[in-house]
Order: sequence, then C-alpha cells, then structure tokens
Amino acid sequence: MDIERRKYEHVINSLKQESQYKISNWLEYVMLINNPLPEIDYYKIDTKTKLFNRVFNYPIYISGMTGGYQEAERINSKLADLAYKYNIPLGLGSIRAMLKNPSLKYTYDVKKARDIFLIANIGGVQLKEYSISQIIDAVNSIEADAIAIHLNPAQELIQGGDLNWEGVRDKIIELADNLNVIVKEVGAGLSYRVIDNLKHSKVLYYDVAGAGGTSWTRIEYMRNPNAVPGFQDWGIPTALALLMNKKEVKLLASGGIRDGIDGYKCLVLGAEMFGMARPFLEAVIKEDYRLIDIVISQLKGAMFLTGVDQLDKLHKVDYLLLDPLRYSYEQIRTSILKRQ
Repeated sequence: MDIERRKYEHVINSLKQESQYKISNWLEYVMLINNPLPEIDYYKIDTKTKLFNRVFNYPIYISGMTGGYQEAERINSKLADLAYKYNIPLGLGSIRAMLKNPSLKYTYDVKKARDIFLIANIGGVQLKEYSISQIIDAVNSIEADAIAIHLNPAQELIQGGDLNWEGVRDKIIELADNLNVIVKEVGAGLSYRVIDNLKHSKVLYYDVAGAGGTSWTRIEYMRNPNAVPGFQDWGIPTALALLMNKKEVKLLASGGIRDGIDGYKCLVLGAEMFGMARPFLEAVIKEDYRLIDIVISQLKGAMFLTGVDQLDKLHKVDYLLLDPLRYSYEQIRTSILKRQ
C-alpha cells in the first residue's frame, strides 16, 4: 500500500476507540501518599526541567505521531504552535516517508524559524535501509535537534513489514555516535534487555512507551484483519516498564498517559519527562486547546499535594505500589539480578 495512504490511515484509526489497549498502563496501581502539611507555596512551584541540556517550562513532551502525507503538515504545524507557546519538545512521525519521497519534507519541516526543540523519528529496522549520512542529512534538513529511534517489531509483525532485525543494535549505536538519540518503543514497552544491549552506547534517553494507550498492533489489525491473531494487547504496562528500568538510564515515559496526575506518577517512578500523543492529536483536530492547561494544573496540583515545589525533589515523595504492579516488579527485579 502507498506509504502516504498508510500514514493517513494510522492517524484516523488511532482516534477510534478500538485502537486502544484493553489493558491499562498500570499507573492506577501507583498510590501517591497525600501530604496534608505540604509546607510549600503553590504559586512558587517550579516545573522546569531539562532534555539534552535544554531547559523546558514543563516536563511534558508531544510524542511523535505523524508526517508523510498532506494533512500531516497542518497537524504538525498546529502541534509546533503548542510546543512554541509552552516551551515543550515536539516529536514527529517517522521520516521514512520523506526519505523515500523527498517532496514530502514539507510535512515535517515545521520549525518556521521558531525556537522549538524538534525530535525527528525513524524506525529501528529502517536504519538498515538508509545510510547514516542519509539520515543525518534528513534530520538536518528539517532542523531537528534529536532523533527518536522507534522499536516496533510487534507492529511490523502484524503489518507484514520488516521482520529481519539482525544488526539493528549496531546501527543504533552508530547513529548515536553522530546525533542526539532517544530509543523508544511505540506502545508495547521497553524491556530491561533493550537497555542492557545498548548500555555501552551514546544513547542518552530511553522512552519506555508502555502498553495501556494506543495499541499499534490493534491499528494494524484494523488495516489487516487477516494478520496472525493474538497480539492485540501485547506489551509491558507503562508503570512496570518504568520500574524495571529505574536508575539504569535517563528515562522518558509515554503510553496511555491522559492527564497530569498520571504524568506526575511517571516522574515519581523515575522518568525525566512524560509524553502524550492522542490527547494532543484530538486537541488539534477538535481545535480545543484547553488540554495542556488542564494537564499543567493537574501536575502542579499533584506536586502541591505531595509537598514538592521543584522536580529535583521528587525523591521525597512517598508512594505505594499496589498489586499486580508490586508483585510483577518484584518478580522482574529478581530476574534482572540473576542476570547480572
């Protein structure tokens, strides 16, 4: 199928309820302990944070969604407006379409002289298809500040796509020697094994992108109902993916985050920032931009109610892990220790 048509279908299908995981991201099993004597001034709460040594107003980023077809230019431009207004990073959809057809560059080229932090995006298996110099040139052509390498074997399996993943790790390591790199999943969760395989590379950030939000296998089943069945809810819930990788590397969190309270829980569990995709896409399509103000208010409210006025004080936050998250984390932690 034409890649532009596929990109369009991905966006349309992601807005349908049937594209969502039937399992949750397990953040409901993280209980923040209320602090009724916070001893801070709400109006002095500082939500600033850093990514690649750049300071942002909030620990929120717009996860990569689209590009490579005509309507994507309007969507990405609107998202860029939000990124500029709130000083938060903006992720793009995969630039593979632009690499295959350079005339589609305009759908990704949304900086327009604005000082926004732009994150390009390409699939891990596509690193074998294009040279490092081609990817660097593409990233530079849209003035992106970093590139996210997405790992999506489950999606490729259902899509009937690229299934030869031999050598992908070495390509990631090579690209990280030349660009600011984020390694991410697309919604099925990064496991400890991924980070262990790349621990000696120059990859600086890992986006766990856990299960519990949009399921890309479900989206591919919507497009290809005859694909091998059974993988609709395949993946690691976001909360568990964070915990299994905590303290190993710098983490970003996405996967079914729909409000600032869940986003704050991700920060408490060890993420540097949290990302959302579908809520921002809905805001752009409906032209209702109240979302981000609500998310910011929820974030600051959760900080206030746990007695934290700066993000570097999150280690002071008390929380409980409830089952099944607690039990699963204990199991995986034991397994990790045995491998070390």
